[in-house]
Amino acid sequence: MFHFESRRQFFREAARVLAPGDVMAVSDILLRPAADGVPGADAALMQAVCQGFGPWPDFWGSDADLAALASAAGLVCTYYRDIADATLPRHVFTAPAGAPPQDPIGRAAAALAMLHRAGQLSYVLARFERPRN
Repeated sequence: MFHFESRRQFFREAARVLAPGDVMAVSDILLRPAADGVPGADAALMQAVCQGFGPWPDFWGSDADLAALASAAGLVCTYYRDIADATLPRHVFTAPAGAPPQDPIGRAAAALAMLHRAGQLSYVLARFERPRN
């Protein structure tokens, strides 16, 4: 979902097009807040990610949590799982060592890998349903 300009707008549009009883499965990458509630990534890593994969106004999902955004649009979250631990080994493919440093996508992938290894990312799988009324 981080590819969409606005998660809030995404859920509004999904709620508009889903028929009652329809379901939607999504995946998302979210920045985990630090203990003080402030996103834990430093500015340089965030800039690298946004330069290579963005820009998006709410890349890290700070607008609200997915279940709250879905609920505001009239959808119900029926499944939510953070699979970050299972996806961590995949960075050998997404951010291989020796990638050209001038490549913005390579820098972004490397920054995501660093954030992931530091435990600062959630990789979420979620299912939402439009109630039958």
